Amino acid sequence: MGNRDRFVDFANDEVRYCPELDAWYRWCDRRWRKTRHEEICESANNVIKAISVEADGQQDGEAVRKHAKSSQSYNKREALIKFVKTTPQILVAAHDLDRDPWLLGVENGTVDLRTGNL
Repeated sequence: MGNRDRFVDFANDEVRYCPELDAWYRWCDRRWRKTRHEEICESANNVIKAISVEADGQQDGEAVRKHAKSSQSYNKREALIKFVKTTPQILVAAHDLDRDPWLLGVENGTVDLRTGNL
């Protein structure tokens, strides 16, 4: 399994990238929240750390550990993030982030702006 696939498995339900806005989003309870590049780097770091754990007990564990160590470099991590930006499961269109402009997410629910109902 490649690093991109590992990242998608790790973050598929909670991370999206919108190419139209050149922005990353993370699911936070009830909404997609724009997130900083550093948070995505941290997710990538967690994926890379998990590779070392994955190596334990494998026949080719030493090769996997070597791969994990080389994946920790800044350039390889940034290449992973750039590659993930092209992954269909991670991509989201800008209009999908706010499908109904009449619904407003608030801390205790969703307000329908047409009716005022929560």
